[in-house]
Amino acid sequence: MKLVSNATLLVTSAILGLPMLDALQTPGYRDVMIAAGNEALAVGGALGYRVLPIFGLTRAQIADRSRIVDIMTDKLFAGFVVPGATTTVLQDWRRGSGRHSEVDDLNGLVAAKGAQTGVPTPVNRVVTDLAHRIERGELSPRPGNLSEMLGAVR
Repeated sequence: MKLVSNATLLVTSAILGLPMLDALQTPGYRDVMIAAGNEALAVGGALGYRVLPIFGLTRAQIADRSRIVDIMTDKLFAGFVVPGATTTVLQDWRRGSGRHSEVDDLNGLVAAKGAQTGVPTPVNRVVTDLAHRIERGELSPRPGNLSEMLGAVR
C-alpha cells in the first residue's frame, strides 16, 4: 500500500516541478495520480499482496478495490500534505549534482513487475521515462510534462 501511495504522488508531482497541492490543482493531474496508483494496486494484486488500510483508512474504505486509490489519495491530501511541500524527488532534482530519484524503486518497479505479471502499466512506464529524461538533463520538471502523462491515461 505504501508503494501504491508513493507511485501516485512522489514522482508524478515532481515531474511537474510543483508543490504537491499545486500539482493536485492542475487540471488532469488527479487522473494521472489515480491511474498510476491503480496500476500499482493491480500489480500488487497479481503478485499476491493483500490490500491493507493505510493513512487511517478503515477496512470498509478498502473493501471496494475500484475506489481504494481515490479514497487513499483524498485522505493523503486532507491530512498529510501541507501547502508548499514538495516531494523528496523534486528536492533531489533541484539540488542537482547528479542526484537520482527513487523512480526506479517506485514507478519503475511497478512497470517492471507489471511486465513480469502481464499487468499493463502505461502510466508508470511514462512516469519512469520522463523522470529518467529529467535526470539526464533532457527535460526540466515543468507543468507542460503533464500532457505526456495524461496521454498514457487515455
